[in-house]
Amino acid sequence: MVFLQPTEVDLAYAAGIIDGEGSICVARRINKRVRPSYETRVEVGMADEEVILWLYTRFGGTLQRPFHYRKAKWRTCFRWICRGRDSAIFLRKILPHLKLKRIRAEYAITLGEMTRPHVKGLSRNFSEEDKTKQENLALAIRKENSRSNVVKHNATWGVN
Repeated sequence: MVFLQPTEVDLAYAAGIIDGEGSICVARRINKRVRPSYETRVEVGMADEEVILWLYTRFGGTLQRPFHYRKAKWRTCFRWICRGRDSAIFLRKILPHLKLKRIRAEYAITLGEMTRPHVKGLSRNFSEEDKTKQENLALAIRKENSRSNVVKHNATWGVN
């Protein structure tokens, strides 16, 4: 598939979507022969299919099958996912426009760029220093994600 080249306005819009509706997270994979490996992920899930398709046509990634909730009044959810090195490339493009999730994006870019593409015959072994750095970056992203927005907003508005 040929993807459209995003403009500066597209990058700002994508950053707004990530700040508002998106998620920057880390998936941990465990292999019995080696230490756990980490994969960065950028995800957006929403009921507006047009926005999800727009992200896909501009930045690639994958589309997840629509999720239908059990309750009839709830709308179908559409999801766009960008993983690994592709997520680092995407985040680097929108980084200047991010506000709320900028720190997470910086950690995810560093971690995503450390990820090696899976190529048959290519060793995926990292030095102990690199493995420790990956674990620390994954922990930092998780810590940022676990910070309560309620606490941040209450402190901003002076509410106890």
